[in-house]
Amino acid sequence: MPVTQVHTVPPLKVTGFMFSVWAYQVLNSAMELDMFTALKGSKSTASELAARAKLDERATRLMLDALTSMELLKKSGERYELTDVAENYLVKDSPLYFGNFLNMRSVHKDSWEKLSDTVRTGKPQNKVNQQSEGEKFFKELTVAIFPLNYSTAQTLSEELKVSSMSGEVRVLDLAAGSGVWSLPMAEGNKNVKVDALDFPPVLEVTKEFATKYGVADRYQYLSGNWREVKLQPEHYDIIILGHILHSEGKKASEELLKYCAAALKKGGTLIIAEFMENEERSGPIFPTLFAINMLLATETGCVFTVEELKTMIQAAGMKDAHRLKLPVYGEESPIMVAKK
Repeated sequence: MPVTQVHTVPPLKVTGFMFSVWAYQVLNSAMELDMFTALKGSKSTASELAARAKLDERATRLMLDALTSMELLKKSGERYELTDVAENYLVKDSPLYFGNFLNMRSVHKDSWEKLSDTVRTGKPQNKVNQQSEGEKFFKELTVAIFPLNYSTAQTLSEELKVSSMSGEVRVLDLAAGSGVWSLPMAEGNKNVKVDALDFPPVLEVTKEFATKYGVADRYQYLSGNWREVKLQPEHYDIIILGHILHSEGKKASEELLKYCAAALKKGGTLIIAEFMENEERSGPIFPTLFAINMLLATETGCVFTVEELKTMIQAAGMKDAHRLKLPVYGEESPIMVAKK
């Protein structure tokens, strides 16, 4: 019996996802070979770069062409140069160097390769939200993801006009990590005083970054799990929850929001950084994939929709919850703010 030929579109979506791993490997190898660092401050041919970095010329040209198609390099004739993104994030001596995050891929790779097992059993491959595993994991992660969030944190501080706030501005950076969300606030306003709350080993990282960015005198430290740290009622002008709710899960997040509401001054601002799904949970693609990452890494971690977060914030006793529009992100801003 002959096969019925179905006229349909080519499987470009499928192959696009399959071949995305190739693009990642090109990026990873280029960083491993320091190709971006070797191009800093120059417009080089493939031959010149290969000689400088001691690489094969033909292979170097193919890599540079691929990186150009990925919009990480610019090409004029036979000469290649860095884009702004590559210069800021892919050159080794840049303060926002992305290499640490790429080096952590092996941690995630092991879990993702066992996704089928987790889908069968519902059990995670790791439990990073538990203190026993979380202290080491988050100490490494907070350094690695600093470049992902610093520019957004700067924009957030500008949008909230923190630099023009008068008098002492008390800020609680809860699950502070590197302090990335509060650092631009302290940099922009000498009246900002930050209490950073996190696990003891992670606070070592916070101290390093506060010193590096010249605001160490503006930071104090609250050591431990937030469930065990008592906060002074109505003490803070700003409370920041930077990418913590997704690892806590819904029930604990509801408790955490009430915990924050009690510590926030009347008229104070709550800031939540999260990857948010649409109401149908059909996109955007990154939050839906990140929900799988939480399935693999935690027992109860999840990704919230915008309306779900608004409802939880209101139930905790706060108001005017809304997704803050930020440049570059369009309708997919990762920031929600609310008032007490």
